[in-house]
Amino acid sequence: MGPALVVGIVSAMAVIALFLGVYAMTEQRDELAERLQAFAAMTDRGREAEPLLADPACQVSTSCVEIRSRAEFESPHNTKVVLDGGGHALYFSRSPIPSLARRPPEQIGDGQLFGYKHQGLYVYRREALMAFTRLPMGQLEDIEKLEQLRYLEHGYRIRVVITEHDSPGVDTPDDVAAVEARLANPS
Repeated sequence: MGPALVVGIVSAMAVIALFLGVYAMTEQRDELAERLQAFAAMTDRGREAEPLLADPACQVSTSCVEIRSRAEFESPHNTKVVLDGGGHALYFSRSPIPSLARRPPEQIGDGQLFGYKHQGLYVYRREALMAFTRLPMGQLEDIEKLEQLRYLEHGYRIRVVITEHDSPGVDTPDDVAAVEARLANPS
């Protein structure tokens, strides 16, 4: 990755960007930078950066994975993303989107594609990340409590790469313990 790209890990509470300390929680920056290598090994090995490398107009990219379990689709601990035909995010929510209300029964059983789970690893162009810090929170971000909606509300497009490998969510103390165990033994 060149100096114009920024890698970030997004949680429900904060954006942690690792870019020479420009925007990071100071006390945790070095530890996060060290652990990012192990975390990247658990994802699809940097596929999130492909759109930025291939398209100079792309400002922000992220990844998602198919959801094929109704329980996972309905879990508020999983952020769902709906994509347009070009692979850009239309919306993010912890609610089940798109709705199951009008789907035929044969399309709502386990094994069927319910939607996409956002994985929370971002790649930004430096300018896009710096702009994010200056953009005011919008109504959708305030309602959903999802920071990425700030970009969408202000007209940014987020390119989403569909990966085959799920990455762990970190939304509860149990999730933190599970990720710490995987980082300690990344085999």
